[in-house]
Amino acid sequence: MKRAILALLVASATVTAARPAAAQASSASAQFEEARALIKEEKYAAAIPKLLELLAHEKSIGALFNLGVCYEKTGSVASAWKRFTAAEKLAHEKGDARESVAHEHAAVLAPRLSKITITVPQAEAVAGLEVKLDGVVLRRDEWQVPLPIDPGRHTIEAKAPGKQTWSTERSAGSSGGESTSLAIGPLVAADETPPPRAASTPIAPAPAPRQGGLGGQRIGALAAAGVGVVALGVGTVVAIGATSKNSDSKAHCLSSDPNMCDPTGLSLRADARSAGNLGTAMFVVGGVALAAGATLWLTAPARKTTTEVGVGPCGFAVRGTW
Repeated sequence: MKRAILALLVASATVTAARPAAAQASSASAQFEEARALIKEEKYAAAIPKLLELLAHEKSIGALFNLGVCYEKTGSVASAWKRFTAAEKLAHEKGDARESVAHEHAAVLAPRLSKITITVPQAEAVAGLEVKLDGVVLRRDEWQVPLPIDPGRHTIEAKAPGKQTWSTERSAGSSGGESTSLAIGPLVAADETPPPRAASTPIAPAPAPRQGGLGGQRIGALAAAGVGVVALGVGTVVAIGATSKNSDSKAHCLSSDPNMCDPTGLSLRADARSAGNLGTAMFVVGGVALAAGATLWLTAPARKTTTEVGVGPCGFAVRGTW
């Protein structure tokens, strides 16, 4: 009887322990399906937190692969490559057929990776030194090794007992494929004044937009003036033609009565009148266009002239805009 009761208690405990595990698995499956639905709707940024939460509890080939897709679609090439590589490794360990698919995705992204190499000079490799990249502590085997980084700004920090925190920044361009390196230090004692830090050096700086030029309003002024000049030129040619036709018509009219003309004279006079009206209209258009151009030019805001001076690793840099 006692043995039967004991067996019943063990079975009851086993069932009770299995229920939370089953519920947790069901919740994870539902969350994964929610993430997949967001991906199908191309809401990649919204799916990332859900997949990260899933992976915090358990590594999954599907979650890793889909997270790589989301990072790739949102431009985080290095983060995507890392997830595809992790999915490939996990699939290899489990003998999963998705290993080849994950490998192909990682291989496509590899040429687009920007990388940074963080070196630690021997003089700075003090006991307890901790090097961070974007807040993540780097293992010692990651020092002196090219590390993939996403496009954007990145912070590098170094901490050691009795030393002040050293930090700098680097930027990676959106095109990818660039490489840079930097050396940690110098680290200064906690009670010393640190030397001036050089300005951060971008890996692939985007070209600054040119601030010079005439400006939209002055370009419009020149366009209006051009229309005015053309209109005046056409008006002048038409007016000369009108005068010529009127002069020719006199040969077909009575000298005693210029209004008495044969059909040719009447036709020439009508043509001269029409040409004269057209020439007058072109003169009016040209005058208005020139006046508009002058007004636009005179009321255009003045272009600013600025000069920037910066200090970089190699000296001074000056940039001006006019």
